[in-house]
Amino acid sequence: MRPTLSALLHDLRIGNPVEYSFLIVNFNMAGLVLRLIENLRDAVPSGTEFEIIIADNSTDPQMRLRLQALPGDVHTKLLFVEPSRGFVAALNQIIPLARGRWVMIMHPDVELRAGCLHALATFLQANPKAGVLGPNLFYPDGSPNKIRLRSPTTATEARRFLNQLTHILTRRKLTADEILWDRIDDVSTDTVMSVCMLVRREALEAIGPIDSRLVSYYSNDYLCHRVRKLGWTCHYTLTAQAIHFERFAPRGTYSESEVMAYKRSTIAANPRMRLDYFNFLSLCYPLATRIGLRAIALAEDSVQLVAQLKHPVKRRKQFGRLWASVLIDLGLRKAA
Repeated sequence: MRPTLSALLHDLRIGNPVEYSFLIVNFNMAGLVLRLIENLRDAVPSGTEFEIIIADNSTDPQMRLRLQALPGDVHTKLLFVEPSRGFVAALNQIIPLARGRWVMIMHPDVELRAGCLHALATFLQANPKAGVLGPNLFYPDGSPNKIRLRSPTTATEARRFLNQLTHILTRRKLTADEILWDRIDDVSTDTVMSVCMLVRREALEAIGPIDSRLVSYYSNDYLCHRVRKLGWTCHYTLTAQAIHFERFAPRGTYSESEVMAYKRSTIAANPRMRLDYFNFLSLCYPLATRIGLRAIALAEDSVQLVAQLKHPVKRRKQFGRLWASVLIDLGLRKAA
């Protein structure tokens, strides 16, 4: 029998508090989740109580987790969620289950390096107003993830669009797209990547559930926006390091179905992402700014769409995604 939310809530409420709660949503990445569980077992300091809570909303039956496959010596809870509801709904199901002093929301394609958890917890203990904290993220080859520090503004998005346009025309960029972490020191930020974010329990409880108008993306931006509105701050710390596999994840650890094509692609065009972007803007930005950002998004997607016409057959799927995004930009399409 699959565990229900009410049963899990009862089971967890009668347990003792733990130091860390790790919250993971498995969407067709069972192999990566099992690797992550092994990594967390090694990453948590010896003698420290922790729990792993997984919401599984996989659409590929071969990538659904099985209770029997989970390590018996790790306190793990597994909740099956309706696949059509998306990442945010799945995450909202397991956030109330967390008993940890520190709550880590993480993607399955992450691996914590030695000392990462200790460095994160030490930072939060030393900075009582810090509500959300992210580690220093690297790809498996050692190259650093590009980590943006500021939420979108009309200025940053316009600059990014101009760079995109000049790159298509001249193969050059005019200037830096946005403010990125230079990794010289710890840094304050507007938002922390949802890949791996440690959240102070009191902050998470004060925020409540993530707004249900978001389906798959921008949950981290929403959480960080709410955290800052409530008086806490968001940061990255240099000494806590983690590997982010992203498109370098080993084949076989995630589904080969079309819905997972983004794991093998360097192109970000995604109608669902566009819809969630505009929903995020409607939740957190004033009307005038929203209008400006929507206009820039339309220009960006239109230019990309025209660029695909050079190879109409080869890039047919990408063309279709971009066309859907343009319709969303224009408000003519409401579903991904």
